[in-house]
Formats: sequence, structure tokens, C-alpha cells
Amino acid sequence: MRRCQPCSPRAPTEWATAAPSGFYGQRGHAAAIHPNSGHSFYYERVISHLLIALLRFYKRFISPLLGPRCRFVPSCSEYAMQAIAGHGPLRGSWLAVRRIGRCHPFHPGGFDPVPERPEDPACRCKGNH
Repeated sequence: MRRCQPCSPRAPTEWATAAPSGFYGQRGHAAAIHPNSGHSFYYERVISHLLIALLRFYKRFISPLLGPRCRFVPSCSEYAMQAIAGHGPLRGSWLAVRRIGRCHPFHPGGFDPVPERPEDPACRCKGNH
């Protein structure tokens, strides 16, 4: 979980030592655990790319066999790809599952964009940064 400097319980010298062994991977991504870095974790990016690749496979090979069924714009698979790319794999998947749950005959459908990402949801302190 990313935290701002005033909220962080660890000192800057402890950032590198707090990671489990092998966390940096082969190239040593030190920014992966820096709490103030604007970069996503390395593993989070890998999982996001894997999920998006699976969604593209579904959209290209499985969806044409089923025919057009989505009552929303963008389609549920496009929504899921945008949500995962914009919010990360965990929250993006949750948003996609919620969207698929709304896709039923009793919902009117229509334009339903992915919600905007908040500025910094991990920092809930009220201090000046």
C-alpha cells in the first residue's frame, strides 16, 4: 500500500529492507517499493497486462461466437480493460464484476463509463504534503 511520507511508519532507509527476498526481480526495481513513487508495483503491472491479454483473447475469439449481447457502451470487455488499466488489477476487476452484475434484462443499459481514479486513495491523512 502506497503511503505519503507523513503517514509512512518507516524511515527512507527501511524501504529497501522491508521487501521480501527476490522482490526486486532480476533487474532491481527499487522504485517498486518506494511509497512516494508514482509507479505501480512491478507485479501489479504484470497481472494487469495478463488480465488485459485474457480479455483481448475473449473479445477476439469467444465474443464473436456469442454475438452482440452487451446493453452498455462501452461493452463489458472494453469496460473491464479500461478499468484494469486505469485502476489496477484488484479494483479494476471489482469494477468489471460490478458492471457484469448490472448486465441483465431488467437494467436499461446505456452509456456507462469507467469512473475516474481518485487523486491518491492510499493517503487519508489531513496533513499538508
